[in-house]
Amino acid sequence: MYLYEPCRSLTMTIDENEVTKFSNVDEGACQGFVGRLLDCSITSDDAEKLFMDWVAITKCNIRAIVDLAPKRVTVDQRVHGYNALCAKATIRVIKEIRLVTPGPALLQRKETSILHLVRDVRAVVNSRIRLEGFCLHKGAPGCAKPICDEMAASFVGMQAYHKSPRYRLVRFEDVCDAPATTAKAIFDWLGFPFDTAAKQWVDASTHASKVSGFVLSRLLCEAYASR
Repeated sequence: MYLYEPCRSLTMTIDENEVTKFSNVDEGACQGFVGRLLDCSITSDDAEKLFMDWVAITKCNIRAIVDLAPKRVTVDQRVHGYNALCAKATIRVIKEIRLVTPGPALLQRKETSILHLVRDVRAVVNSRIRLEGFCLHKGAPGCAKPICDEMAASFVGMQAYHKSPRYRLVRFEDVCDAPATTAKAIFDWLGFPFDTAAKQWVDASTHASKVSGFVLSRLLCEAYASR
């Protein structure tokens, strides 16, 4: 089972003109939400929030619940559907960017492993400016500071767990430079076999026929800086 940024739904509000707006997420609320999702014990309030974020839901593999027409599905049916589907899953994966730290409750789970992906802040700022509009009217410097502060707080907050065998720090740039090698190291850490099918999927998912404009501009900047 895979869930894409579920805490995003906690920040959503829809105004009278049906315009979706986002606010800052409460750290404790996000930690509790993720915990209930992993425990297969979501509530009616959780279900209403989770299934309100259709953009995120389309990136999850819980479409068996979503594909039913909303008008024919009650909140209770979605609660039961999610919890039942979750209970059957032998592996549960949650991708979340809104947790500065996972919190003690999540880290106390013996069966939970935490893969902490970090990335060059310049790429994160570029992504937010171009794709999500989080930095609208702030400019790059004004946008960068809160992102840098958040990433620094997350890194510092996770230092207490760096020696834990259930925690692993991975650089996004390493994934880009050596996807198969990095993926194998992650698979070995999790105790999963990095078989031929997995390697072929990684190879197919990390090769492209053309370079994006952002990657090209970054390569040109690096080449210019090295002159």
